[in-house]
Formats: sequence, C-alpha cells, structure tokens
Amino acid sequence: MNMDRLTKMRKPIRTVYSKTYNAIIAECDKEIPDEEQVGLLQRKLERVAAELAEVDNKVFVHAGDKFVNI
Repeated sequence: MNMDRLTKMRKPIRTVYSKTYNAIIAECDKEIPDEEQVGLLQRKLERVAAELAEVDNKVFVHAGDKFVNI
C-alpha cells in the first residue's frame, strides 16, 4: 500500500476521532452531563483510536521501509 493511500485512509478516521472527542468535551461541559452518552462516546472513541493506531502503524512501517531502502 502506498503512502498517499494510507494518509487518505487516515484522514476520515482522524475526523471521526476529533468529532467524538469534541462531543465528549461538550457533554462533560454541560451543567448536568448525560453519563450514559459520555460512556457511549468514550467507547466509540476507544474503537476509533484503535483503528487510527492501526493505520498509523501502517504509515510508520511504510515510512520505515522507505528509509531502509535508501
């Protein structure tokens, strides 16, 4: 898989991560946060973070392969 494709895969995942994180912050900033909603968002954030880490790892491996081949 080439680097451009990997970075294009990463962008929508990062967007979902950021939006979910911001939703958690917004919910926690409420006078009376909905604990169930915060829990749901936290679990979603964990899933998205794992997916993002997987893609990041592929990017780093690909980048490392480029340096090895120089």
